[in-house]
Amino acid sequence: MADYLRRTRVLGIPIQFALVTGVTVAVVIYLSGWAALSSSEARANVYKNTTLVGATQPTRETAYNSDIEKYTWERIALFVCPLH
Repeated sequence: MADYLRRTRVLGIPIQFALVTGVTVAVVIYLSGWAALSSSEARANVYKNTTLVGATQPTRETAYNSDIEKYTWERIALFVCPLH
């Protein structure tokens, strides 16, 4: 069985290499989505804290603003990662 797996190929490359490459790409995509989400939430929290200073009652409109700067790499990372 081990000899069969050693000789098995997917698209001309060994199956072990294909599996390691696939798992590595999945981890990189997940971690980049996590970093992008964390960064955008941190900016949103900073904006929320500066906007709500002196406000008597926070509303949903003042707590979140869609005009918060969004970077291209964050948009791409969140689009590519299906879990974020």
